[in-house]
Amino acid sequence: MNALRPGGLELTVRALSFCEPDIVTRVLDVGCGRGESLAFIRERYGCNVFGVERNFAFCEQARVQYPEIPIFFADAEVLPFGDASFDLVLAECALSVFDCPESALAEIGRVLAPEGVLLATDVVVRDRSPRVSPGKTGELLSNLYTCEEFAALAERSGFALEIWEDHSGCLAQMFGQIILDQGPEKARELLGLEDRALEVSDIGYALFVLRKEVFP
Repeated sequence: MNALRPGGLELTVRALSFCEPDIVTRVLDVGCGRGESLAFIRERYGCNVFGVERNFAFCEQARVQYPEIPIFFADAEVLPFGDASFDLVLAECALSVFDCPESALAEIGRVLAPEGVLLATDVVVRDRSPRVSPGKTGELLSNLYTCEEFAALAERSGFALEIWEDHSGCLAQMFGQIILDQGPEKARELLGLEDRALEVSDIGYALFVLRKEVFP
């Protein structure tokens, strides 16, 4: 089982270590891709898992590979679940590609139970500059934030940041693999970033543990 994203399943395990899921935990993977994380979580922790994926080809591949897991073809901005349906939401390298992260976070908050947890891993900007500005970039990255900007965005959407960790080494490793497999020109095309922005000093990768706030 191989997950094609920075850190792979090792980073998934690290993220899950902060909330200790078990057989009664209801888990939603938003942007589940081909379903590798869902299958892993179901097997290792026994959780009740669901997935959402907006790429139709990925969604179909996940359904064929893991027919026992409910995986829905849908956007994160309009999740096909009722309020408070999940205890834990996973968003691995997903928020940076959503059309509207604010709407996606609001929907995630809606489907999370009170004090539910969002585990997010994503590309972040270390050096805010015109060459790596927020908004549309390439095929893989649509929205780029600094860690502080991401935390503020999440807080405006009703989440409290509990923990964040720098895992930029995972991103550097993935970049290197893309360059080895497809060449530097294709890597730049996919990522939509200029040569200078591909350096680790400019962009990185982070893990965020966010809890849904409960207001009186």
